[in-house]
Formats: sequence, structure tokens, C-alpha cells
Amino acid sequence: MDDPAQQRATAQFLRLLDRVRRRSAGFLDWRRADRPQEEYREPTEQEWRDFQQHFELRKVHPRQRGRLIEIIQNLRDRIFEARGNGWLGEVEGLHISFDAATAKLNSLKNTSADGRPQLVDLGMAVFTGNAPTLNSIRRTRTARLTTSHR
Repeated sequence: MDDPAQQRATAQFLRLLDRVRRRSAGFLDWRRADRPQEEYREPTEQEWRDFQQHFELRKVHPRQRGRLIEIIQNLRDRIFEARGNGWLGEVEGLHISFDAATAKLNSLKNTSADGRPQLVDLGMAVFTGNAPTLNSIRRTRTARLTTSHR
């Protein structure tokens, strides 16, 4: 990163990110102070295992792809049959299952053959000459706060 403008933009972004992190932590501390302390206890070992197991049971392994496709096709057939018979409530319920099964199938596209999620490249943030500076963001925010308190 030899470009001074890019270095400044990165530095501004990092300062802003740190500020957001600190404000978020402050908000959470403030919010937690309002809640009863017993809501923030550590979970028991059994509660933690149950929590983890809940998500393990929801995972679909890539080897189950064929079965998932069969389920989706079966749901399509059942939706068609329910529509033909005028069972509108059944159609709605089957659509919910169909959408969930389709979403699971789509999630398999982002999973490697061994079942581990693959990395997603989010790219590098690019700041153009039109990107707002930290000072312009502060001025806008200050102006909004000033006008909202009048």
C-alpha cells in the first residue's frame, strides 16, 4: 500500500471501525446494566451441549445433497396436488418447507466436500474520490444532532 491516499483512507477506516467497536461495547454495557443480573449467568454444561447440539442437528452434509433434491421434488409434487384440491392452507405450509429445503440445498453450494464451510472473498474496500471523509461524517452528524434538538 504505497498510495498515500489509500493509506489515509485505511487509517480513517480503522479509526472509525475502532470507534464503532467501542460504542457498540458501551451500548451493550449500558443495556446489560438495565437487565436482571441472573440473565447474564454462565450456561450450565448441559445447556451449552444442548445449544451446540441444536445447531449440529441443523447441518446438512454434502453427501445428503441427493436426498435433499428428492425431498424438494416431493414437496413440489405435494404443492401441485394441494393446489389442485384447493387445500390453500396445505399449500402455504408446504411452501414454507419447500423454501427451507431449497435454502439448505443452496447452502451446500458454499460447503466443501468434507462438510467444512468455504471461505468467502469479500474483496477489499475501495474508497473513491467521492467517499466521505471522517471529518465530513462528523460535521453531518453534528448538524443532525443540532437540528434534532431544536
